[in-house]
Amino acid sequence: MINFFSKYKKKKAIRTYWIITMSLILALWINFLVLDSSIWQKLQISVINSWENNKTWDVYLNINNNVTNLIANKDMLWIKSFSLSIAYNPTNVTVSEIKTIIWWNMINEENEEWFTTIILNLSTPVDVKKWDSIVSFINTKKEEKLENINLVNVNFTDSTWEVYLLSSSWLEF
Repeated sequence: MINFFSKYKKKKAIRTYWIITMSLILALWINFLVLDSSIWQKLQISVINSWENNKTWDVYLNINNNVTNLIANKDMLWIKSFSLSIAYNPTNVTVSEIKTIIWWNMINEENEEWFTTIILNLSTPVDVKKWDSIVSFINTKKEEKLENINLVNVNFTDSTWEVYLLSSSWLEF
């Protein structure tokens, strides 16, 4: 007598393996199709050239004679606190003499390898207008090779204690 259940389980297992195999082949085919297409190249170019258009950033870095300024690219109203982290290569770049143009009550600076975190606090809220310099610092290089300084986790807190995440640029010097 034929065991129908074992025959059914065998066919179901074969069908499941075929579905998994075909799904894997389809996923790999789509991956190779996208990687070799102009869509992928346009996506890469968009990411690589995104730094050229600073009109979309909320804050950006500007360098002049080893002094780097963090410039506001939009109005920020009623700021109670401002924080950012500066990421850099500590084997070649030194970040020092962090100064603020705005009269902040307290500056907390935490230095770790690869990061400097700055938290600026105010007792009374202040407005930062477009093109105002928020923070400036001096950066020096030990060797003359291309280096990057990146801003990470840039945000400000307003007088209602709402936190606003800001888009930020990076700097190659």
